[in-house]
Amino acid sequence: MKKLLLGSTALVAGGLLAAPAMAADPIKIGVGGYYQFYALAGSVEGVYAPNGLSVQYKGLQFQQEGEIHFIGQSKLDNGTTVGLTVELEGWDNSVTAATHSRQIDEAFLFAFGDWGRVEFGARDQASYRMYY
Repeated sequence: MKKLLLGSTALVAGGLLAAPAMAADPIKIGVGGYYQFYALAGSVEGVYAPNGLSVQYKGLQFQQEGEIHFIGQSKLDNGTTVGLTVELEGWDNSVTAATHSRQIDEAFLFAFGDWGRVEFGARDQASYRMYY
């Protein structure tokens, strides 16, 4: 039994070492992202306080939102493409000035080829990404 186990382990290790997946080119990193800005003039809200007062009119309000994307990938000699994606929040309206901090929105590694695609890391859920 031990000889069979050692023999099969040696065959698997030899097969893995015989065909290493080396990158033909070094990984290429690109920078992208998006930025959205708009101004609201005379917006109306329906916010009511417990004492019965309400604030319904705002004169001028500015909104902005954006992300900076770092995307890199490289194709291996065996045809598999591997890469990474990191998305940095550039402008976050939900954070006040006192607690303002830059944060990573998504960060994940991926690999794909004729066999399919796998992703590891922090990624938006499938129901969000596949919504039409």
